[in-house]
Amino acid sequence: DTMASNALDIVLFSLFSFLGTSGVAITGFGMAIIYLFFWQIAVLAGYSSDFKYAIFIQALSLLCAQPLLIYKAQIWKHASRKMLLYIIPITIISTPLGNYTAEHITTYVVELVGGFLVIFVAVLEVFQRRQMFLGWARHLIRKITCGRCFAKNDYTEGKRDNAGEQEAQDIGKKA
Repeated sequence: DTMASNALDIVLFSLFSFLGTSGVAITGFGMAIIYLFFWQIAVLAGYSSDFKYAIFIQALSLLCAQPLLIYKAQIWKHASRKMLLYIIPITIISTPLGNYTAEHITTYVVELVGGFLVIFVAVLEVFQRRQMFLGWARHLIRKITCGRCFAKNDYTEGKRDNAGEQEAQDIGKKA
């Protein structure tokens, strides 16, 4: 009976890994989502499995898929070195911290800190690209307040006012 359950484990986890890896190859993300989706279907169908073991197998599968994903994505051509210099050390540091957090800190505190971090990054991005956002805002306000911009004849005769649109595009190119 142990051999049968072990063979079933191998077949199912291999199938889940294959489906997750196929999904990430097609979409570029979502391996864990796809993997755990099919694992959950198996559990609901009566398959008995440990969630932590399923996560371990998924992480192992992703680790094995990484070299091919990196090669196919051609990161040496398309990746931002500046972004990689931020992401790699942060990932190395945050992985064990995340594990520690999951064991010792309540979910409410993690959500609160995560919410503040997301808001901080969003405000920082808007501040850094404020000229672009101001150009878009000026363009939108001009469209809303300018009566002739929405006049039917302006659109049908091709005399649409593109000054605001061009200004927003110029500012967007500078940012």
